[in-house]
Amino acid sequence: MLNKYGKQFIFKSNLNTKDTEMLGIKSKFLKDLLAAWSSVNFKEDITNFGKEIIWNNTNIKSNSKPFMFCDWLNKGIVFIEHTSYI
Repeated sequence: MLNKYGKQFIFKSNLNTKDTEMLGIKSKFLKDLLAAWSSVNFKEDITNFGKEIIWNNTNIKSNSKPFMFCDWLNKGIVFIEHTSYI
């Protein structure tokens, strides 16, 4: 169910509750779980931009939505600082 969101990696990302709703997850249990998780995990302020996780991040959006490229994640591109190698 979480394959297109990076599987369990979604729980390392930085999503606010509003953005978890935008993911389009159909399972009510999973939506509720992510909403609860994001309510305690989300960090609005970025202290080290290079170490910020790119994927499923409310602070980093494309077309006003957080995004996820599983191909890039699988190649080890996780943080902003990794994009300088692309």
